Amino acid sequence: AGLTRHPATARGVLHDFGPYPGMVLGEGRVVGEIVPLDPARLAALDALEQAAPFGAPGGAYRRTVVTVTLGDGSN
Repeated sequence: AGLTRHPATARGVLHDFGPYPGMVLGEGRVVGEIVPLDPARLAALDALEQAAPFGAPGGAYRRTVVTVTLGDGSN
């Protein structure tokens, strides 16, 4: 609640892995949104999603920095 969301796209393909989707970077376009988060909230999400802290390898998810295109066409 109270988070700003920005429509965005990234280059890649979205895959159906059952209850959770997964994105593979590459050709194609994945439509989503950008939600700016402060470090404390990001750490809480890492814990909730069983991801290694701050995008480190390991855990159920791996956070990766990618270039996105915002709804206004900027990157």
